[in-house]
Amino acid sequence: MINLDEYNLHGYTVIENAMSGDDLKLCRHLGLKLRNWVSDKVGTPCKFGPTKHWKGVACAGMYESELYDLYTSRYMYKISSKLLGAEPYLFNDQMVYKLPEDGFGFAPHYDNQYGPNKNVGVKTINFSIILDDFTDENGALMVKSQRTLRWKRIYPKAGDIVAIEGNTYHASSENKSKHSRGLYACVYSDTPIVLDNFYVDKFISK
Repeated sequence: MINLDEYNLHGYTVIENAMSGDDLKLCRHLGLKLRNWVSDKVGTPCKFGPTKHWKGVACAGMYESELYDLYTSRYMYKISSKLLGAEPYLFNDQMVYKLPEDGFGFAPHYDNQYGPNKNVGVKTINFSIILDDFTDENGALMVKSQRTLRWKRIYPKAGDIVAIEGNTYHASSENKSKHSRGLYACVYSDTPIVLDNFYVDKFISK
């Protein structure tokens, strides 16, 4: 169930138990496959997404078609159109896996700061599909309320989706645990975002 009031008030909300076990299993398998593949490609040119590879994999569905099927699924259309309040456009699906002790963390940021002209006048939403339970040890997520301006540490479970509005600050620490910690971030917008090598297609519901 989507808490639309919470999302509109604070700029984020957690949709609990949103993903099935089969989808989680698939995302974990393909996510770790992509993370291991990209480990020795950091800094080299990308075929899709940003100019150079980093520890995350942007436009992951262009590398693994089964991820693209999930990114463009009927369910993702339903929740993205509801929170955007408009027919969505595709922009980016990003696999982010933190391996144990790999030094991979995110400083406070908001997603729109990376778009052209900081996506002024464009609504964007990051639906982060949680692949492993988040803990303090493996890099729990911090979000900053747009209303109160206070930071909150949240602990979503595998199968939850954290919906984060494009101007909401968030951050996460490094993975200090002995296990991998992943999420699959599906980002949509209410108008096309023209950025080289990223998606610009209108999201057509299946």
